[in-house]
Amino acid sequence: MILVGTGAFSDGFYDIAEKEFEIFVKAYGNHKRIYDIYYLFGKTLLMKGKYKEARAAFLRIINENKDF
Repeated sequence: MILVGTGAFSDGFYDIAEKEFEIFVKAYGNHKRIYDIYYLFGKTLLMKGKYKEARAAFLRIINENKDF
């Protein structure tokens, strides 16, 4: 899911990237790279103009992981 999501993001397929990142976050909330995925998820949402949702993703990083 990470590879598909990051590849889709890099190629500008933001709908696919959003879907893959959303699935990953729901399925693997305790993964060691979860904050990296939240960051990419937030960037994807920004590119799609979903500012409120992007803000929530970025705030989650800030509030939960002070070392990110």
